[in-house]
Amino acid sequence: MDDLVFVLDTEQRFIDAYYQDKQRLLMPPEQFLGKPCSEVLPPAIYAKLDDAIKAIRGQGAQQFEYFMPLPGGGRWSNASVSARYDDRGRFIGSTIVTRDFTDRKQAEIALRRSHAKYQRLVDDIGGQFIVYAHDEHGILTNVSKNVERVFGLTQAQCIGQSFADVVDWLPESLELAWANLAYILQSGEALPPWEIEFHRPDGQIGTILVISKPAKDEAGNVTSIEGLVEDITERKLAAEELRLAKEAAESANQAKSAFLANMSHELRTPLNAVLGYAQILQRDATLTEMQQQGIDIINRSGDYLLTLINDVLDLAKIEAGYLECVPAPCRLQDVLRELGESFQLRADEKGLAFRYREGVLPASVELDAKRLRQICMNVLGNAVKFTEQGEVSLEADYQAGALIIQVTDTGIGIPAAMREAVFEPFIQAGEDRHKQQGTGLGLAISRSLVNNMGGCMELDSEEGRGSCVTLSIPAPVLKSEFPVPALASNAALFDGYRRTDARQEPLQVLVVDDEPLACQLLERQLTPLGFVVTPASDGEQAVTLTATHDFDLILMDMVMPTLDGLVATRTILDRPGDTNRRIIALTARAFEDDRRACLEAGCCDFISKPVDWQVLFQVLQDHLPLVWTHRDDAVSPPPVVAARDRSRVGPLVPAPDVPLQPEWLSALEQAMIRAKSDQALELLEAIADQNPALSGHLRQWIEHYDYPRILDWILAQQREGAS
Repeated sequence: MDDLVFVLDTEQRFIDAYYQDKQRLLMPPEQFLGKPCSEVLPPAIYAKLDDAIKAIRGQGAQQFEYFMPLPGGGRWSNASVSARYDDRGRFIGSTIVTRDFTDRKQAEIALRRSHAKYQRLVDDIGGQFIVYAHDEHGILTNVSKNVERVFGLTQAQCIGQSFADVVDWLPESLELAWANLAYILQSGEALPPWEIEFHRPDGQIGTILVISKPAKDEAGNVTSIEGLVEDITERKLAAEELRLAKEAAESANQAKSAFLANMSHELRTPLNAVLGYAQILQRDATLTEMQQQGIDIINRSGDYLLTLINDVLDLAKIEAGYLECVPAPCRLQDVLRELGESFQLRADEKGLAFRYREGVLPASVELDAKRLRQICMNVLGNAVKFTEQGEVSLEADYQAGALIIQVTDTGIGIPAAMREAVFEPFIQAGEDRHKQQGTGLGLAISRSLVNNMGGCMELDSEEGRGSCVTLSIPAPVLKSEFPVPALASNAALFDGYRRTDARQEPLQVLVVDDEPLACQLLERQLTPLGFVVTPASDGEQAVTLTATHDFDLILMDMVMPTLDGLVATRTILDRPGDTNRRIIALTARAFEDDRRACLEAGCCDFISKPVDWQVLFQVLQDHLPLVWTHRDDAVSPPPVVAARDRSRVGPLVPAPDVPLQPEWLSALEQAMIRAKSDQALELLEAIADQNPALSGHLRQWIEHYDYPRILDWILAQQREGAS
């Protein structure tokens, strides 16, 4: 046996011990034999033993349980204490027999804890929960007291009654309850939680969640069904209110987005004409210096207005969670030096010193260059705006995989109480004369963009002593140099293009826009460069034209009457064949959703209005077989742009039977420059009777969009007339 036996004398000293497992002893025998129990045993155990020894002489053997802490882990034991007497009946001490029952004790403790936990759960079941049980006929055998709170019934009113009778169920719910009861009885399986509805005492419709499982006898037969009911009426009402609120919020957000999209379209459309014609006039070498300055002012003011529009739209995108950053190969030095050059001019205008310093920057990284430029322009713009004297500096470095940019100024600074507030929309620091400039959105948008790019933006400022904004933006280094399109930085200097494929005829461009000014603007930009531009006023006309003509590129507006650009794009691209495949979306809709919709419809690129001509020329170069020629190019213009030298006239042009009037030639020239084929055809009708061969030949050129050749011919006729 594993029992331990200890023999004590009348002074409670250990005088002997019997054991098989030394591990069960508190200490080796030589350390406790001869010593009193009070010095050997833990106080709590000794107190029990002392009480037992005192009681054994008058009451007989005593028993008690104790827990002995041992080095290998404590053990539970049962101690039996009995008296020892000599032959003459005198008390000579006591005997203690202990038996280990740790396993049983631990099981008892676990059972008690489990029972206590279950009891607490049952006791704590309140609110809208009901514990229930009923037999195979639906007669309730037990319900918890919460039945009164949920159904307005007492336990006595329910027990012994059918669940179908005690509550006013909705007919379809009662039918479901009986069906589920039948399933459980037949299958012997529990069901997933299910819902049924009832009429509450207040007349409203209530909903309960039911959990049911079968109770079985020893033979496995279902004898009853028990489970839990929860009143989820309030939860369902709250969920419905939340759904309605969500729908209302989504509807409001959609209305807001639609309003902003429409406002963007309405603002950008006239701004496209303002900026476009300003840039066309900038190319006019005949303007006086004062006129050129006026055009520059119009251009700068339009750019500023566009910045304000973009700020408001960006804020709306941030609030809607739509603002996106699109990493792409980026040359940091090009972006930063361009910013430095731009703000050097702004600083010079205010009499400020501007300093640009760059550390060791990687040649190319993956970064959204457009957003980086926007962030830096906002921060640098504020620095120049709020600095009246001193300097503004831009410093760039690259550390631990991140681009570090610091913009420092000696301006008015920001009070400590305003440092966080300036990152809120529409909040501006500084004097009233500074607040009159801008929207107060720049820093709010910039920090959102930096966060979106995985970076951080910090502001260190002291009132009266200037500010320092530090940007840290992750920018993975690209291992290989990415190709950079050979596009001049000043598109205004282009005078034409050279085709890079084997063909030499002018590139045909279809411009689709319901705004006549937008079509006219593109014609006036592209025709002088050697493109043949055909206008279309809506998507339906574009579909018709592309059915009979092959265009090298289509510039497609998206918002048009009759047939919009998305439908027109899909219709054109759904046709078989390899022609009319290059469609560029050119629209005043500037949201990311609009861009995504255009690309999903099949557009190969996206340009937002107002048209940035640098972007347009880049897109044309990306998608057409051409390279731009420059006014300063030493190489002679290729044949494709020879239409600007109108001394070249193709062969086989019939001479006019009747001399042509100079006014008629001028009218035809203007029609060709503006790519107005309908006007040109009307002019040909006017000479068809007198010059049928010439009229027919010119008509053929017009139908083939060979406008440069017609312009060559007109110039030759004008020179002949002058001679």
